[in-house]
Amino acid sequence: MVDIATVLSIIGSVATVVGPLTALLWDRLNRLEDRLNDRLDRLESRVNNIEGELREIRVDINNLSRSMLSFSNALIDVLAIKNVISQSEVAVLRGYLSLIPMARTKYYTKEDEEKLRYLITVKPYEDYTWDDIRTLREIADHMIKEYRETGREELIDYAYKLLFFTWVAEGHLLAGIIGPNRKRQGQESPGQPCQGR
Repeated sequence: MVDIATVLSIIGSVATVVGPLTALLWDRLNRLEDRLNDRLDRLESRVNNIEGELREIRVDINNLSRSMLSFSNALIDVLAIKNVISQSEVAVLRGYLSLIPMARTKYYTKEDEEKLRYLITVKPYEDYTWDDIRTLREIADHMIKEYRETGREELIDYAYKLLFFTWVAEGHLLAGIIGPNRKRQGQESPGQPCQGR
């Protein structure tokens, strides 16, 4: 039979060895955890720095994009005002734009598609108004938003072509080539020399 005193003696001996070993292991584990936490904190700091730099890059890209669009808009307005971009060229562009993308989700809606179809394929270009230009720009904005959310490439391609078209129409409106204040035949229009000079 096993003597209880012997068992208690062995347990006591093991406990005197296991106790310090356990304390030593806990100490090492705590130091390792501290080192890992320190490294994680540094890693998190680096990730935060990278995220901040990416945000700045996105802002710079957006600013550059806006600047390029603004410059393009101004340049096309000038060309259209000077009638360098003729109405026959606009008719070709309208024909190209008549391949209207289908509406599918929340930004570029069925209503947008119907308005776009009317303005591009039905309404005479000569009768365009500032409201029509504003509508076309809003539809282009809706297409860009939907592209960003869904990745539909055909929308972003179409949206920039539509913006180009609106810039030309805007220039023609400013010059009086189209719209309610358009100059009638026989009147001098920008970009054409006066008769008899």
